[in-house]
Amino acid sequence: MIYRPHRILWLHLLLIGLMAGMFVGCVPTFLYRHADRLVLWKIDEYVDLTSDQKAFVRARLKDLLAEHRKDALPIYERFLTEIKAHSADGLDRREVDWMFARYQELRADLFRRVVADGAVVLSSLTDRQIRYMEHMFQRDHERLGWPIHERSTATHQAAQHGLAGSLGS
Repeated sequence: MIYRPHRILWLHLLLIGLMAGMFVGCVPTFLYRHADRLVLWKIDEYVDLTSDQKAFVRARLKDLLAEHRKDALPIYERFLTEIKAHSADGLDRREVDWMFARYQELRADLFRRVVADGAVVLSSLTDRQIRYMEHMFQRDHERLGWPIHERSTATHQAAQHGLAGSLGS
């Protein structure tokens, strides 16, 4: 048998591609399946929850995620299917506006689902937990290097520029 390094290279690239495809396909399912743990972990990172607070968040997340799977995921699926249909022949400004408006509606719905429980948790925080949370937010802002209002403005400007280029206006 003749040693052919390019075949081995292509075999490695194919294997890496297959693994990447499986990873990308599995990650959303994995993340959603473990969302309760991931959300609790992230909240606890910023707030340093007590055991009672963790128990409350864990119980509410279980209920919220069950409700979200039943009610919201089918809506998200329809929305993504509609985006695919609308974008098959390209997008005009009206369709882009519709997508952004619908996204805002879905985001507001998600916020409505969690705001009451979030308020309960926030009202149970001690002064020490609030100071810790403020410290963690400040740390994140310093890591990013620019104030949040400047980041938000830059993000919106980049999105508008990208859309203007793709819409030809």
